[in-house]
Order: sequence, then structure tokens, then C-alpha cells
Amino acid sequence: MNPELPRRDNWEKEHPPEHSPVPGEKSSRAGRVKFVFLVLFFAIMLVIGVLFLPRMAQLATEQGRAQFIAWVRGKGAWGVLFFLLLQVMQVVSFLIPGEFFEVMGGALYGTVGGFFLCMAGVLTGSVIIFLLSRALGYEVVENLLSRKRFDRLQFLQKEGRLEAVVFFLFFIPGTPKDALTYFAPFTRMNMGTFLVLSSVARIPSVLSSALVGSNLAQGNFVLPVLIYAVIGALGLAGVWWNKRLLDRKNQPQDGGN
Repeated sequence: MNPELPRRDNWEKEHPPEHSPVPGEKSSRAGRVKFVFLVLFFAIMLVIGVLFLPRMAQLATEQGRAQFIAWVRGKGAWGVLFFLLLQVMQVVSFLIPGEFFEVMGGALYGTVGGFFLCMAGVLTGSVIIFLLSRALGYEVVENLLSRKRFDRLQFLQKEGRLEAVVFFLFFIPGTPKDALTYFAPFTRMNMGTFLVLSSVARIPSVLSSALVGSNLAQGNFVLPVLIYAVIGALGLAGVWWNKRLLDRKNQPQDGGN
């Protein structure tokens, strides 16, 4: 009787290492990669904080918001490129909520412009994550995030309706989109399918956040409050639905022993 494959074996069985590592080599390599990644990320964020975040204080007043928007727009293509870089970094690092940059995009470039810039950043960041995850391998990526979070997504490797489940996990507010983006490369889904599903599913969220930012920049606070009231309610429902789905998918199967 063949026991069920333990976690990560489904991936590593099909993608064996080029050599047999000595005991502890994998965990040591994962630790080094994680350390380098975190050092680079915080160094970049420190540089951004020194150069950019003081300007964010201007958003506290109407006059300051107008000056801030004029300052960024005055940078022309460099301002657009800088904002796009921020959005890509957010997707890859997932340490800052994506809504923050989506609202900022709407405030800087309007609903339409902010939406397309944010979607471009999301798409670029997702490509980087997919390729980087495949290159680093399961265990390294698992250690970069969290073993517990990866364990909760193990069911996707055997999910018959993988595309539908992934789409709804990205569509519903309150679901773990960061961990899911890093886990998807270790399922049977190819990168093209994943990019289409995840990008389309994100459209309502990104568009609503850009709309909020655009209205805030114009001093209209009523619509943003209404939008976030709806998003908050959907987010609570999404958290409940996500927990229920993951609990059900991770229940032990009867008759497996």
C-alpha cells in the first residue's frame, strides 16, 4: 500500500535536484536566500523612505495633496516609472497592502490612469514571482513565506477545479493572495493561465481603489467611504469563505489509511 506523498513531494518528484544535497544543505540555502532577500528589500525601502515618504505628509491637507500630485506629475515619465516600480515591489514583497498603492495611483493619475498603472505593476510583479519561485524551488520559497501558509494551500496540487478555485481566491476580498501567488508555480497551472486568471480577478478591487484615490484627490470623501464600506463587508465575508474553504479542503480524507 503506497502512502500518500507528503507535502512538496508532488513538486520535487517531478523536478528532482541536480545533485543529492547533504543533510541541512537545503535549509541552510533557504536561510541564506531569505536573509539576502530581506536585507535587499529593507535597504530599498529605506532609500524610498528617505527620498519619497516625506512627501506623503503633504496628503494631510487639501493644499498639500495638490502640491504632492503636481510634484509627481511634474516628473513626467520618471514619475510614472517610479510609481510602477513601487507597485511591482509591493506585489513581490507583499509587506505593504496593495490597496495603499492602488489608491495612490488613482490620486496621482486618475481612475483610468491609476488603474492601468497598477494592473501593469501587478502583472509585472506576478511574472517575477512565478519565474523566481520556479527557479528557487519549493523549499526555499516555502521558507521565505511560511510553512503553515503553504501547508494550507497543498490541496491545490490535486484540485480538479484548479482554475476556478484560483480565480475565486483572487476575486474574493480577504483571501491570502500573496501566498497564493507564490504557491501557484508549484501547481499544474502554467504561467499564462495564472496571469490571465489572477489579473482578471483583481480588476474590481484595483478599479475601486483607483476610483477612491481619484475622489480623495479631488476632496470628495463621500464616495470613498461608501466604496470602502462595501469592500469591508465583502472582505469580512471573504475571510469567512476563505477559512471555510481551506478548512474543508484540508480535512483528512477517510479511507486513506
